[in-house]
Amino acid sequence: MSELHDFYLRQVALSAEAADNAALANQRDTFLRAQAAWQVLADRAGKTAAGKVAAAAHAADAKRQADADASPA
Repeated sequence: MSELHDFYLRQVALSAEAADNAALANQRDTFLRAQAAWQVLADRAGKTAAGKVAAAAHAADAKRQADADASPA
């Protein structure tokens, strides 16, 4: 996907690991909330990247179609 998406996924993993290693319940809860927040950002970045790919493919298809319609048969 994108570097930003990968960064968010690394943060999800780091937060999960920190939650697993937390000695105190309130620390664990903080890391779990951070994990959930990073996951939301990762999901959003993934959808954005997928949308950009789909839009680029659609634009390329439209251009091909316009070129084919404009060329003499």
